[in-house]
Amino acid sequence: MLLLARKTCEAAFFLSRYRCFSGRAGFGNESSSFAVMSFGDGSQGSLGLPSSLVGIGGDAYEPTVIPGLPPDVVSVSAGHYHSLAVTAEGELWAWGRNDEGQLGRGLLAPRHSWNEPKRVQGLGNVKVRAGFASGVISVAVGDDGSMWTWGRSKRGQLGLGKGVVEAAAPTRVEVLAGEEIAKLSLGWGHALACTVDGKLFGWGYAADGRLGQLGGTVETSPLDRSATLLRRHELNSHEALETAEKVVMESMEKEKDMPIVWEPHVIEEFRSVGMTDVSCGLDHSLVICRDGTLLSGGSNIYGQLGRQNQELGLFPVEIEFFPLLGAGGLGHSMAICRMTQSEEPNNLRNVVLSWGWNQSYQL
Repeated sequence: MLLLARKTCEAAFFLSRYRCFSGRAGFGNESSSFAVMSFGDGSQGSLGLPSSLVGIGGDAYEPTVIPGLPPDVVSVSAGHYHSLAVTAEGELWAWGRNDEGQLGRGLLAPRHSWNEPKRVQGLGNVKVRAGFASGVISVAVGDDGSMWTWGRSKRGQLGLGKGVVEAAAPTRVEVLAGEEIAKLSLGWGHALACTVDGKLFGWGYAADGRLGQLGGTVETSPLDRSATLLRRHELNSHEALETAEKVVMESMEKEKDMPIVWEPHVIEEFRSVGMTDVSCGLDHSLVICRDGTLLSGGSNIYGQLGRQNQELGLFPVEIEFFPLLGAGGLGHSMAICRMTQSEEPNNLRNVVLSWGWNQSYQL
């Protein structure tokens, strides 16, 4: 977990909006400085805290200031085991896991240095506007709307062309040259982006319709098919565990042959609609259209799509309110929506809707 706090002589004001996406902070006071605070699982240096504070790979049970970062950090992004921070000057800093080269330091960076925040090299004269961290890659969006990726992904999440699974340094996604990226989100193996003029792009792992109709014939992922089959059979706990382990292993092997979209492509069925927001969960997607329609697609094992229509692809979620922002998680979804509090058109308020998996009370 990452937090951005404003340093004052009296107190710290926490902006707790920085879990799986980037946001921008500002208080209108140019003399203020900011500190990034982290807490939670410290595996592989993901918290950016020195071992003298938490031990090697130690966890932190309360917000702790990350030393070594510039004082003008304006946004942060937390991936599975690595993190990114963007400064007001357009610099991008990274720390945490680097097995796939997602820190932009090369694969030879010593493991004991992973927890040390360092500026990402190789972005040249790019002024970074936003950074995004997934499990195995990192993405930077420049103030000109350009997109840069690095790391390692067997599922095409880099977006650099057919068969390209690794980039040791930030590499521009040339197929998006001329497009100005406004919003971007990364899932487990897929990605979505919308442009300033409302076009929707998708790439990566395309099963279950998480990328709409991209990738040709849309198929159900082997893991989703397996989960459906297991639910149909009455098994005792021991049988269920053995069967589930076998089925999951077989399904993961079959997933290697599922369709991959290696470069960003416009999702044509929505070219004329116009998009304002995108969010990728682990294996599902949420997209908000300019007309207020909320679309969902991908895995629906836990009901995270929020719709009765079980067709594969991006289809409307049945909600009564006007969606503003969406957020997809491991098996659940949330949306900030605007509702009318009374008959007065100016008397509006926002509500948060949630649906899907709730085993850990995440709803």
